[in-house]
Amino acid sequence: MDVEKIIDALRKSRKYIRTVEAYRSTSFLEDGGDDDLGITIRQYTKGDEIKSIDDALAEFGVTP
Repeated sequence: MDVEKIIDALRKSRKYIRTVEAYRSTSFLEDGGDDDLGITIRQYTKGDEIKSIDDALAEFGVTP
């Protein structure tokens, strides 16, 4: 197993999730945001995704 590939993938995932969280926190999304991205974010994100990735990275001894 190539641990470096897994660590790299987790770091990249964290960047994408932070982007989603930033969009989620905008007033547009809070006001209902009925564009495709707003709908997708509400349907497929539950929160704490970053914590899950940070926990997984910690298992490999990597600090965020």
